[in-house]
Amino acid sequence: MKKIGIVLANELRDVDLFIPLSLWRKAKIMVDLISLEKKNSVMMESGTKVSCNTTFDVTNMSQYNALYFPGGVGIERFYPENWPIKDHNGPIKLFKTLESFRLDKNKYLLVTANSSRIIHSNNLLGNSIVAGFSDDYVRNNVQEKIVNSHNLISVIGYYALTDFALYVIEILQGSEVKNKIIQDLELGY
Repeated sequence: MKKIGIVLANELRDVDLFIPLSLWRKAKIMVDLISLEKKNSVMMESGTKVSCNTTFDVTNMSQYNALYFPGGVGIERFYPENWPIKDHNGPIKLFKTLESFRLDKNKYLLVTANSSRIIHSNNLLGNSIVAGFSDDYVRNNVQEKIVNSHNLISVIGYYALTDFALYVIEILQGSEVKNKIIQDLELGY
């Protein structure tokens, strides 16, 4: 069974979490919510509290086929100087995890244009390009909705999250499963 770990911190965008999460689970992909915070829960940008399966510090990240980082203001918490747990080696674990996923051609890092800054700030973007750009950095100003560049799959914005989630489903579960999900969505299931 394919597994996706969604790494969450306080103040991430709700829509960036809930659209892909619901579609991936509908496609029978096992999805774990992983809290970067001290507790097994996070407070999303809207104030919605989300219970997580586990916390980042105790999770074996290598068990996942893909890791997804939703966007939003909370991305700042992934930077070493803003790490939620002080005097902790979380930033080192994050770097090693990202580096490991970048080197493994059978694993994927999934990001929004906004959350791709996590990869960029860890100097792991390499020759990869990401959908969109931000004020913090401009990287090849790619305006495609979804970009798959060296196992880094990015989405330009919230309005393309359904297509992004379906694209990931096709990669992990195949086109037959993806088409079934599309059919279910069109029929209102």
